[in-house]
Amino acid sequence: MIKAVMFDLDGTLLPMDENKFVKGYLSLIGDYMTKYGFNKDELIHDILAFTNLMTNNDGSKTNYDVFWEAFAKKYSNEKLSEISHFDEFYTTDFKKTKAYCGENPYARQTIDFCKEHNLKLILATSPFFPKVGVVTRLEFVGLNETDFDYITSYENAHYSKQNPKYYEEILQNTNLNPDEVIYFGDGEVQDFENASKVNIKSFLISNETDEENLVAKIPFSKVIDTLKSVL
Repeated sequence: MIKAVMFDLDGTLLPMDENKFVKGYLSLIGDYMTKYGFNKDELIHDILAFTNLMTNNDGSKTNYDVFWEAFAKKYSNEKLSEISHFDEFYTTDFKKTKAYCGENPYARQTIDFCKEHNLKLILATSPFFPKVGVVTRLEFVGLNETDFDYITSYENAHYSKQNPKYYEEILQNTNLNPDEVIYFGDGEVQDFENASKVNIKSFLISNETDEENLVAKIPFSKVIDTLKSVL
C-alpha cells in the first residue's frame, strides 16, 4: 500500500536548464560574496570542489559537515562566521536563478492531490544546498516548506543521490518501507536507477518516450494519472 510520494525538485517539480542554472548560480554567489572579501573565481572553484566531496560522502558525517570542514581547512575556522552570509544569499540574490527555470502548472495540483489522499510528501532533492536554498527554489513553482513532511538538504543528508544509501536514509528517517513509496525524478541514474536499487517504485520524468520500455518514463502532467493507477 502506497503511503508516501517522493519527488525530486530540479528538473522534476521545477523545470530548468541545469547547465545554465548551475553556471548562473555560481556566478551569483561568487559576486555576492565578494563584498565579504572572497575572490569570485577562487570561491566558485572551491564550491565545486567541496560539492564533489559531498557527492562522495561515505555517510560518516552530514554533507553540511563535509562542506564546512573543507571550507574551514581552506579558509580557516574564523571564516566559518561567514556561514550566515552564505545563508543570506539564498534568501536574496539566489532568487535570480529563477531566470534559468521554467514553469510547472501541474506542481500545485499534484501536491494537493497527494494531500487529499493523505499521502506523506517527501522532497528528495540533491542534498548540496542548505534547506533555505531548497525552500527558495520550491517557491519558484508556488510551493513551500509546509507542503512536505520531509525535505532533504545538506543539513540532514549523509550521502548524495549518487549513492543508493541516500534513499535508504530517507526511508529510515520517515519510517517507511520501500513498497510504501512511489518516486518521481528526472535523473536516469541518480533518481530512477538508484531509488530502484532499494526497491522504491520509480518513474522517470521525461517528455521523451522509451520505445523499448526499459524505463518507466512519463511527463509531469501524467503524475496524477499514474498515482491514481497505483492507489
